[in-house]
Amino acid sequence: MTERGRRRGLPLLLTVLAASGGLLLSGSVVAASAAPSPSSGQTASPALDDCEPGDTETLGARTLKGLDGVVRGPEPSAATAEAYERDLARRVAAGEARLAPGARGDGPRRITVPVYVHVLKPSTKAKAVSRAKIRRQMKVMNRAYAGKQWSKARSTRFRFKVKKVDTTVNRSWYYATLGSKASREMRKTLHRGKRRALNLYIGAPTERGGLQLLGYATFPQRAKKKLTLDGVVIHKDSMPGGRFRGYNKGDTAVHETGHWLGLYHTFHGACGKKGDRVADTPSERVPSFECPRGRDTCPSPGVDPIHNFMDYSYDRCMHHFTPGQIDRMRKLWRVYRR
Repeated sequence: MTERGRRRGLPLLLTVLAASGGLLLSGSVVAASAAPSPSSGQTASPALDDCEPGDTETLGARTLKGLDGVVRGPEPSAATAEAYERDLARRVAAGEARLAPGARGDGPRRITVPVYVHVLKPSTKAKAVSRAKIRRQMKVMNRAYAGKQWSKARSTRFRFKVKKVDTTVNRSWYYATLGSKASREMRKTLHRGKRRALNLYIGAPTERGGLQLLGYATFPQRAKKKLTLDGVVIHKDSMPGGRFRGYNKGDTAVHETGHWLGLYHTFHGACGKKGDRVADTPSERVPSFECPRGRDTCPSPGVDPIHNFMDYSYDRCMHHFTPGQIDRMRKLWRVYRR
C-alpha cells in the first residue's frame, strides 16, 4: 500500500449501482478509518428486489488496479438500463416530452425544485446537521446547476429551494445503506411532496466493515410508480466542511441529484457506443479519482471527462454539466417529473 493509501481519513471512493425494488439506484462509497458499523437492521437483504442476479462479484474482483483500496460496486445490468431507455423512448414518442409553451418545466423557463430536507440522528444526544450547513449545501447545488463553478459552464436552469427541514432520531435510518430494509422504511415514512419535489436525506450511510457511502439516489424512470422511494441520500461529511477530505465541498449532492434528474455516470457503458446516453460526454473506461488531468482511457475522440459532475473526481476537480446532459435532464423532467 502506498503512503497515500495509508493516511488516516483519506476517502477511498467506491461506485455502487444497483436495482433496488425496481428502482435504479446509484451511489458512491468512501472507506474511512474510524467508521461505526451499522446495526443488523442496515444490512441489505439478499432478496432479489435488493440487487440483481449476477451482482455478486467479490471485493477483490472489483478492485481497481493501481488504486490501493479502491473498488467498484456491481454495475446495473444492461437489461435494466435498456428497460429504462425503452420506457423513455416510448414516452417521448407518445409526446410526453413535448414542449408546451407556458407549462412549468418547459423551454427556457427556470425550474424551481422544492426540497424537503430530512436530517437523521443516531441518538437524541447526537448533534444534528445545522441549518447553516444545509444553507451552504443548497448554495453549492444552486451554483453548480446555474453553471457558476466554471466560466465555460452552461446553466441547467434548475434551482433548488428548501421547502421544509425535519429531524428524526433513528439509528437504523441514520446508517441506512443502499438496498437495505432500513433505507426503504426511512424513505417511505419521511417522503414528502410530489414528483417535482426532491427529498434529501442526510445521515451517515454505512456498510458492514466501515465502508461509508458518500450518497445514493433513485432515477426518475420509476418515480411515477414508486414515489415514496424517490429521493437522494447523502453522507453528512460530504457536505461543505465535512471530514471526507477531497469530497467535502458539497458536490456529492450535486452528483446524486444529477442521477435523480436522469443522468448516468460518465463512465457508464465504458468505451461502448451507447455509453452514458449523452453524445457530448467523451467515453471513459473507468471512474476518475482525484484529478488526473489529460487522462484518456478510450480510443474514441476526447480525453476523459474528469471535470464533469457525473464522474468521481475530487469535488475541487468537478465543475460542469455538458449541454447534452442539460438537455437530457430537461427532457426527463418533462417526461417523469412535470
